[in-house]
Amino acid sequence: MRQGPDVKLIAGAAAATGFAGLGLLVVIGWPALADLDVALDGGLHRFGAIHPSWVTTMWWLTQLGSFWVVLAVAVIGTAICVRRGRFRAAALCMALALLIPPATQMVKILTARPRPADQFWTASGFAFPSGHTSNATAAAAIVLIACWPLVRNRPQGARIALVAAVATVPLTIGLTRLAGGVHWPSDVLGGWLLTIAVVALLATVSDLVAARSSR
Repeated sequence: MRQGPDVKLIAGAAAATGFAGLGLLVVIGWPALADLDVALDGGLHRFGAIHPSWVTTMWWLTQLGSFWVVLAVAVIGTAICVRRGRFRAAALCMALALLIPPATQMVKILTARPRPADQFWTASGFAFPSGHTSNATAAAAIVLIACWPLVRNRPQGARIALVAAVATVPLTIGLTRLAGGVHWPSDVLGGWLLTIAVVALLATVSDLVAARSSR
């Protein structure tokens, strides 16, 4: 039981460090990062310009990263956890849905990074980190938290399959934000790292609270 919090702390510290470092590079406008962002954005924009059906598909898929979708997933995940008597997990699910969006917006304001100029659809506000990506990552974490007991005692392949399945959601949403030209690649990476750090932190705090209450 003691290894769980250690793993969470390591994952959370790594994600938080990566996010802080990436955010610093964004703020100072590190040329290597800027050049890479511009190159990848330009390549995807050229691809989208000659494949309009691809852009349309990406637009529909990107809606899955909206706040309301994440909130709906959180409500369902919370209900599943409560029904199974997993009240700490239920609180974690709802906390993720309520904390990730404002945390993302706060960082956007602090970094004040402009979005790419060439967009296939309109997106307002600052760019770093990607809100849709952080929302989708939070939704994936909620599904994983709610469904983990179903595979905990099953063969390892079942656990790997669940993790792989939920991971496709934030990966796909991140791709849609790039395909639409509304975010730089580093914005998407920032969205992933921010949510992973928050998930690990909240899970660690939840475990510490449970350990103290059981004494």
